[in-house]
Amino acid sequence: MNSETLWAEHGLTGLVLSALFGLIVLFLRATSRKDHSHQSFIEKLIQEERTERRLARRESAETHSKLSDAIDGLAGEIRRSNNQPDEIKEGIRN
Repeated sequence: MNSETLWAEHGLTGLVLSALFGLIVLFLRATSRKDHSHQSFIEKLIQEERTERRLARRESAETHSKLSDAIDGLAGEIRRSNNQPDEIKEGIRN
C-alpha cells in the first residue's frame, strides 16, 4: 500500500474524526469558561446579598433598641404619674 491508497481509504475519515474531536474540545472549553463566569457572577450576587442582610440586621437592631428605650421612657412616665398624690393628678386633669 502506498500513501495515496492509504490517504484515499482513511484520509477523509481521519479528517472528519479530527474535526469532530476538535469541535468537542472547543465546545468543552467554551462551556467551562461560561461555567467559570457564571460561578463568579453567582458568588458576587451571594456576597452582595450577605452584605445587604448584615446591614438590614444592624438597622433592625438599632430600631429595636430605639423603640425599647422609648417604651421604657413611657413606662417610667406612667409609673411616675401613677405615684403622684391625687391632688396633683386632679390639677393636671383640669
